Amino acid sequence: MIPDEYELGQSTGYLIGHIAAEMKKMFARAVEGYGVTTQQCAPLMILYKGNGSTPTEIAQTAGIDVGGVSRLLDRLEDKGLVKRVSGGEDRRSVRIKLTKEGRRLAPKLLKVSYEMNSTVFGEVLGKKQARELHKTLEGVLEKLTLHSLAESSSLN
Repeated sequence: MIPDEYELGQSTGYLIGHIAAEMKKMFARAVEGYGVTTQQCAPLMILYKGNGSTPTEIAQTAGIDVGGVSRLLDRLEDKGLVKRVSGGEDRRSVRIKLTKEGRRLAPKLLKVSYEMNSTVFGEVLGKKQARELHKTLEGVLEKLTLHSLAESSSLN
């Protein structure tokens, strides 16, 4: 039963979504001078940190579908920031590499992301609470991901 006084603003999920939307706007303003969108930043930062080299790995790390990653990679390739390289023996396999320009840009984007997160969460919560919040949210995301996987496998 829903309490009579319950409002949307009391929903933790709604609050997290609202915070994410505001941070995305902040990040967009912070990176607009670099010639990339907020969506295009994720593959660049993921590749720079070595957390993926195929479109599928990038999609999994970024939490977006492979089709979306393919379109992002097309745009990044057009901008000269990434290149597709044959995966070797399996010609269907494609690896994504940062170009020289991409390797120059990615650490700048990481710095913007780090500084923004430090400002938003560090100043409001302090370092210790910010780390605790991050760890808690990682746990929530892991549970949601497992739940989604269980649901999708039960549909097959």
